[in-house]
Parts: sequence; structure tokens; C-alpha cells
Amino acid sequence: QRHSSSWKTAWQTYCTLHGSGMFDPSGYDEAFITSFLDYLGGLALTNMGGAATVVMATSGVKRQSATVSSMPAAKRQCSVGSGDTTSNDPEKARLVDQIKALQRSDNTAKEAWWNYCDTHHGCIRDPSRHESYSLVHFLNEYGASA
Repeated sequence: QRHSSSWKTAWQTYCTLHGSGMFDPSGYDEAFITSFLDYLGGLALTNMGGAATVVMATSGVKRQSATVSSMPAAKRQCSVGSGDTTSNDPEKARLVDQIKALQRSDNTAKEAWWNYCDTHHGCIRDPSRHESYSLVHFLNEYGASA
């Protein structure tokens, strides 16, 4: 921040939109800072015209990202679940809706989902951005039937 006005402005804007509004990085947890860096990385890839390759650390599975959005991960438009009739996978849509409903109904479940995502999936908490097997794994691990 001290050496680049662009980075400083980007950080302050991100903190204002997605954080508590304070600009001191020591006031944010690692997940928030990682989310900021992820967001900027996505913008850089988009600007360079490249496609992102995501390596899922726990399974070693690689997948190509169709497009890199200029929006932060938490704000990308949902492509399945929540009434989306364009979904190609109704089973995944059902799992996404089940996890979202579980989070809304139970704060303990919401914290368990966030911990699961932070630990296994690079802090990506939107269930629609996970593979079906991952959603089933969480539901089974949490004790909710998939």
C-alpha cells in the first residue's frame, strides 16, 4: 500500500465494499486478505486475456475456469440452485439449495460450511462453485442427509 497508489486504492475500495470499512490489514483475517488477492488475480487474468487453471489442493483435480469474472468470489452470480432453471445438473442444484437452506436455518451449520470451505476449498463459500461430490461429502460429514 505504501509504495503503490493503485494497490492502496484497490485495497480501500475492497475493504469498503466487502469488509468492515477499516483499511488496516491487521484488522482482517487471512481468509479476507486471501479473498482480496484472489479478486485481484482474477482481474489481472481477465485483463491479460488468460483463462485460470484452478488446482484443488485436497483432490489434485484440475479444472478449467470457463471465464474469470471481474467480481469477487462472494459476489459472482449463482449459476445453479435458488430457482435457476438453466442448470444442467438438477442434482447439484438440489444439493446447493440444501446447503444454502442449512446455512440459513442454523448458525452452527453455517460455521461448519465456512470451516469446510476454508480448509478444503480455498475459502470459496458459494456452494454453486463446488463440485457435487464435495457438497455430498460436506453434508455426510455434517450429518445431514444428501
